[in-house]
Amino acid sequence: MTPSVVGELERPRRQRYVPVSVSSIPFVQIRAPIDAERVAPLLERIDLAEAESLIMAIEAGVQTVLIDEASARAEASRLGLKCVGAIGILIDLRKMGLIDSLATTLSRLKSELGFYLSDQLIEDSLRRVGE
Repeated sequence: MTPSVVGELERPRRQRYVPVSVSSIPFVQIRAPIDAERVAPLLERIDLAEAESLIMAIEAGVQTVLIDEASARAEASRLGLKCVGAIGILIDLRKMGLIDSLATTLSRLKSELGFYLSDQLIEDSLRRVGE
């Protein structure tokens, strides 16, 4: 995880988000991209956290990245990376039986964490898991 992502999680810009002490999680490795010069051109289109994450993914040979923002997903695709979003992961967890109700989980994301989820996204997601 890049330092800028850690900063966003530990010091959220919006008050409705709960700070997460990522640096205290033992299995999380925090590091910056090796080639910081590759980050700068991306900053015209996406935020620092997303830009660093994409470059670091390329440097690490990762093929799929977890990104929800549309502009960052487009940039990842342009760079040859596949994307999965938080909702895609939740759909997979529901299909594996690791969460009991996708509807409840999505409702909590909206109400407790302030996630923006369109009605269409919710309907499509619930349909995919048969809820």
